[in-house]
Amino acid sequence: MDQKKDELRPKAPPGSVKPGLKPTTSSPSPAKGDKPAKTRKPIPPWARISFYILRLLLVPVLCVAALIVGVVVGYSYIGGRESSDVWQLETWKHLFNLVFGN
Repeated sequence: MDQKKDELRPKAPPGSVKPGLKPTTSSPSPAKGDKPAKTRKPIPPWARISFYILRLLLVPVLCVAALIVGVVVGYSYIGGRESSDVWQLETWKHLFNLVFGN
């Protein structure tokens, strides 16, 4: 029965490495006519600075956007009020008075 299983298994191509074994030969060296792999162009300083600033600003901007969405959703959908009332100063004064009891 084991012989039948071995016969049904696909044969590995010649020169391939069996699983769990290290290859015995090193990788072939490139031919003389082959070009080496292309290296990346260096990033210009203005681009590096721009990416750095974007990375620094990404988290605070996302936090402010989440705060705005949360206030609008909480006031209009959960509170049952108009979403335009969120942007009025009187709404926030009333909320401050409710929280701190002035």
